[in-house]
Amino acid sequence: MTSDNAGSHHAKALREFCDHNSDWLTMVKLPPCAPGLNPVEGMWAHLKKSPPSLAPARSDAAPRSSTAS
Repeated sequence: MTSDNAGSHHAKALREFCDHNSDWLTMVKLPPCAPGLNPVEGMWAHLKKSPPSLAPARSDAAPRSSTAS
């Protein structure tokens, strides 16, 4: 199993699973931010540099439909 430094890879349940199955499961830990070994790191770096979302920041900022009174 390959693991990077994602928070979910440090979850107690996953650690317990890996420890319990260490007779057949091999863990390979990648260094953080290693795009050569973990190609998805390049996508995360791009998203971090991208402009903020164009979605409205608040739900009340969305256009309202008119209702008949």
